[in-house]
Amino acid sequence: MAVRHYDDDPAVLVEPGEVEPKPKSDRNRITSTQRLTRYQVESLQERGSLLESARRTLFLIAGPVGSTSLTLICLTAVRGFESLVSPWLVEVAAAIILIRLYPILKRPAAHSLTGSRLRSQPIEILHDEFVFGLGFLAVCFLLAWPMAPRLASAFIAVNTVLQGALFFAGRGLLRAISKRQRITGQTADTRKVIIVGTGPKALRLADRFLDSPELEMSPIGFFDYHRYGHWRYRDLPLMGHPRLLTALVGDDQIDAVFLAVEVEDLSGTAELFADAEKMGVNVGILADIFPATIARPGTAEIDDIPLVTYHTTCNSTAPHFCKTLLDRMLALVILLVTAPLLFVLALVIKLDSRGPVFFRQVRLGLNGRRFGLYKFRTMCPDAERKQTSLWDQNEMSGPVFKIKNDPRITRIGRFLRKYSLDEFPQLINVLKGDMSLVGPRPPLPKEVAKFEPWQRRKLSVKPGLTCLWQVNGRNTIDFDHWMKLDLEYIDNWSLALDAQILAKTVPTVLKGSGS
Repeated sequence: MAVRHYDDDPAVLVEPGEVEPKPKSDRNRITSTQRLTRYQVESLQERGSLLESARRTLFLIAGPVGSTSLTLICLTAVRGFESLVSPWLVEVAAAIILIRLYPILKRPAAHSLTGSRLRSQPIEILHDEFVFGLGFLAVCFLLAWPMAPRLASAFIAVNTVLQGALFFAGRGLLRAISKRQRITGQTADTRKVIIVGTGPKALRLADRFLDSPELEMSPIGFFDYHRYGHWRYRDLPLMGHPRLLTALVGDDQIDAVFLAVEVEDLSGTAELFADAEKMGVNVGILADIFPATIARPGTAEIDDIPLVTYHTTCNSTAPHFCKTLLDRMLALVILLVTAPLLFVLALVIKLDSRGPVFFRQVRLGLNGRRFGLYKFRTMCPDAERKQTSLWDQNEMSGPVFKIKNDPRITRIGRFLRKYSLDEFPQLINVLKGDMSLVGPRPPLPKEVAKFEPWQRRKLSVKPGLTCLWQVNGRNTIDFDHWMKLDLEYIDNWSLALDAQILAKTVPTVLKGSGS
């Protein structure tokens, strides 16, 4: 094994017997293959030094120091210049600095695998400024600062807008500087990383590093278990087999190794991981190990046990909390408002036919949990026993049983079903947490036993009173289409979609269409 350096090109490792690759020049990159005068070389070096100084200054301005300074300037502008001599200015400045430290200290260290001195996503701006606003208002109240609520609100709003402007301007300038550094062949003082693998995942990771200089990651090349010879991607060379890591780390700066191999090569990375761990090199493993088409990968911990998770539904806490809160509040309000109507319906059901007012049936909810679903009784008491003799008249495809003119339905039951009034007791299930207002209809256990594997995914969310099926024809569509609508809802779920379905459900129910 031999280690070579080609001027501006990163280290290229060559196995014994392999033909030593020659450095490839890029038309946009100045390499040693171009003849440069001494003046040109000195000019390039000076320009590279200026670019690196500009990059470091930009990190300072757009980072925590600049963000905190901007907040202080914003407060002075909103409060008025007389605040410069106010006795509470020192208190305010100290409090702002301490509040700003909270989100900064929660981030990974700048030298770690995922640490960065800059916020990399716009959502981080909203999160940090929301936390800052709450903290600032709390300190204003506790220390009784002479700031009117109107001024405090204006300060928080203006500060949030300016922080967003600083973020986008800083990121744009940083990307322009980094692009210029790459064109002129200058090396930024960032963390140098190696990507193991040359497949789509590895190339996507390289693109992210090259196009996002705020991450402070500079890939120097690729290792691969199968690819040999001359190969480059965006001027990043193939550096050889992963077993050459030890020699490369001993000869050059390597801050991290990212494993972006295909799943069949994952077991072979144990030796590479052991070598990196032994030498103190950080290792990152891409979470999308398996080629998932529906599930989204993520990371989690059970106590101190790290996990790579795959979930087929939204995994964010905030939207689920809002959905649960709205479900129970709306269910309670609807039950209270319609209580007189429900009492009348219960009385009519009791007078119309013998048997209980309510019908309780075991259904399957989230991930197959069994629960008792409540409905107003719309059939004769022995309806389930009579179903077997009527199965040959079933008008629905799949394991679901439906008859348009079902002889088991009572007189009042037909009216209740037409306008979905028999479903109102399920609001009790919503209050208990078994169901949601919007979601796939809960199936019977015997129906689920006949589901195809892809159909069972409808159980990955809480069942609901209404969904896309109810507002797109209800019983007039076949079973497979029904299941596809449920999965379409799961894959595209949002609070806005729930609101749209609820809005469409009201006129559908009032017209009695599709019952």
